[in-house]
Amino acid sequence: MEQEVTLMEMLEAREARARRQRELLDSLSCPVVSFTMNIPGPVKNGPVIRRAFQEGLLRLDAALDAPGLGVVSREEIDLPTGCEALWAVRGPGRQIKELCAAIEDRDPLGRLFDLDVLDPERGGWSREDLGLSPRRCLVCGREGKGCASRRLHSVEELQEKTREILTGFFARQDREALAGQAARALMYEVCTTPKPGLVDRHNNGSHRDMDLFTFLDSTAALLPYWHQAVSIGQETAGLLPEETFARLREAGLAAERAMFRATGGVNTHKGAVFSLGCVLGAAGRLWTPEGPCRDAARLLAECALMSASAAEEAFSALTPETARTFGARLYLETGLRGIRGEVAGGFPSVLETGLPTLRALLREGVSLERAGISVLLALMARTSDTNLIARGGPEGQRWAAAQAAELLAQSPLPALEAVEALDREMIRKEPLPRRMRRPAGCHLLPPRCHRRLTAPRQAASRPGLRPASDTTGGPVQSPPAESRARGGPPRKSPHRPTGPAESQTTAASRPTGSPCPPGRRRGSGAAHRFSCGSRRGPGGRPGPTPSRNSPGNSPAAHRRSDPCAPHMAEAPGETQGNPGPPPPEGTPAPMRSAPRPGRRRRKRPGPVPKAVRSCRW
Repeated sequence: MEQEVTLMEMLEAREARARRQRELLDSLSCPVVSFTMNIPGPVKNGPVIRRAFQEGLLRLDAALDAPGLGVVSREEIDLPTGCEALWAVRGPGRQIKELCAAIEDRDPLGRLFDLDVLDPERGGWSREDLGLSPRRCLVCGREGKGCASRRLHSVEELQEKTREILTGFFARQDREALAGQAARALMYEVCTTPKPGLVDRHNNGSHRDMDLFTFLDSTAALLPYWHQAVSIGQETAGLLPEETFARLREAGLAAERAMFRATGGVNTHKGAVFSLGCVLGAAGRLWTPEGPCRDAARLLAECALMSASAAEEAFSALTPETARTFGARLYLETGLRGIRGEVAGGFPSVLETGLPTLRALLREGVSLERAGISVLLALMARTSDTNLIARGGPEGQRWAAAQAAELLAQSPLPALEAVEALDREMIRKEPLPRRMRRPAGCHLLPPRCHRRLTAPRQAASRPGLRPASDTTGGPVQSPPAESRARGGPPRKSPHRPTGPAESQTTAASRPTGSPCPPGRRRGSGAAHRFSCGSRRGPGGRPGPTPSRNSPGNSPAAHRRSDPCAPHMAEAPGETQGNPGPPPPEGTPAPMRSAPRPGRRRRKRPGPVPKAVRSCRW
């Protein structure tokens, strides 16, 4: 509790400080820096004042260290009459005073610092000795001594201005610190290696459209959003939690667009934009000048208060007609609420699984990376991941959970060789359903964005392809053999084996001048059109895409006009109605997502309204 002090107590503290100053000057024979706080009113000490005092000590230490001035003695005390520090410094008194004056004039917080320099040779150094102007008034900015002598401002005005300075400074400082921690957490996560099936430092896991550098690009692009999320929480702390979430929704959608621009349409951190954005917004709501909230349970409970009503409203409004995303359809079929339900429930998997596992391992002295691997396995084993279900179906999710639980049953800290073996197995199983096997990030965007984001980037990134802006005419050049084998750039992962169809594909099996790799099957929609150029307009630019039932767009008409049609129907082992030879005996079947009842083929979606493009927000 803050304690008020009397004038007599302040005078006694000043006399005691003067005695210690003389003792240091006589014993060490070097300049002494006396550091106190200019705090108006009867309360001279408290949590925020102590925090400001520590900030002043950091600035003083950095200022003296830059020119190589050594601190001989440090004495710091914390009294009801205020915080005090006496530092004996080896160096010229004038230089030391110049450094202290620069700290005082640096920003509004420096106006609350009182840094006196005492020299054993000539006594104290003043600002007038250096030719500097006197210090300014806190309230009006005029010369401070004139306002103080005439009492132009009340104590209440001075106290209010002091609180404003302290609150504004630490609000900005903590906002930057929290945003930096969010970006650091994302980089720690992607760099933790090995991570079964996920992008890490060794490989791309089960992903073909992203790597480590894609995540780094996304992390850098999202840094302004983390600042904004904390700021929104601070600004709306006095409003209802739902108001904070509504403001975060707008900022989060803008952050998703920035992420897609930075990654070329690849979804790297859409879930983090939602979940981590809510956490930072809650941290802003619970922020005080003493510092950010460090109680995880309280912080995550605030996330639930912010998002619960919006989540329930969204879930209750879902119908088979409005369920545009896999997560929405999965909720209607199984009741799994995904990341939105996780946030609305106060992150139960974090409180019950993630944090206890991480803290227990760190207390035992385990490195952060090894602890992170165990946390990932624990979450895989105990939670239902809608991303895994989307990629491998319920069977794939249960298989991954069983494998993770088996590793943790052997040891809370599984051997890296065993985790790497699971990583290779998940890569080999390739848990990607057919409908998601499209060029980089296309399946994550509305259909009308495919031409804008995919065509120019493919033409520029794949060697041997003529850019879309090329107007020289002529057939599109064929990509190199190593790119044709998979219909795209070579995988970075050294662990992914070549499939049967890929092993049979050679450059010789491809017809001369054909712009599409052999073995690629029909039905890939925009992905096929952009790779083969069969829907290009004049000058190689993408032309308008006719509707599915329009004249000239039937499968037969497309085969007649498509330069890829002849060899696509004659891929090795493939004929009409025959998907090709079965894989060799012993080859495990790839993980597939469960078919939806009553539907044999997923319909091509139309334009997605803005209101439902983001399932989480």
